[in-house]
Amino acid sequence: MPDDLINRRTDDVSVAVPTSMTMTERLLLANQERILAALVSDDADYYTRRSEILEEGYTAEYGDVFAAVEPELTRTECGLVWDLLDMFRILSTSIEELSPADRATLGEQRINRLRFRGFDLADELEGRLLSYVRYLVRGERWAEIGPRLEEIGDNGNSHHRCLPFYRLLLATYRPIIDARTAERGHSLDAYRLDLEQLTELAEVSFR
Repeated sequence: MPDDLINRRTDDVSVAVPTSMTMTERLLLANQERILAALVSDDADYYTRRSEILEEGYTAEYGDVFAAVEPELTRTECGLVWDLLDMFRILSTSIEELSPADRATLGEQRINRLRFRGFDLADELEGRLLSYVRYLVRGERWAEIGPRLEEIGDNGNSHHRCLPFYRLLLATYRPIIDARTAERGHSLDAYRLDLEQLTELAEVSFR
């Protein structure tokens, strides 16, 4: 019998939802739901229902309890965001410190290719990465990205996938920075790319 005829849930609630929890975990979460039911009278039924799911161990209903909890970003994925934001910070500063003549030679088209473009919210991974970028910006760890999110519009939603290009750009950028720090140490000058290096990076997307 078709699921829609019997009002059976067909949405996928299995993603990142635990298939089992210990009794201790269930008790702790259920007690929190009971407390919320007592504190938030307008939503008491909602929280009471969630506590019942946990107390009774209805594993197929755990999706209702964890609906607002996103899947984890791995440390590797978080580290990728840090690396990208650091890269764009260095690229931006390097461009700002070019002489007027070198900036004109680089050209606005290349400069735009070296700017952070946001992430695509329609893509599952990129959407999570964008959420993390927004979190980091709110914490002022990469505060300069905040105005850039506004420039992009839609709080950084690129509306097209950017991660493949970012990965390619990062793969080209890392050897350049490694060579500069090996030669100059971790001085500020080591993180100021010259016109030739910026041009090389800007041309990455055309290889």
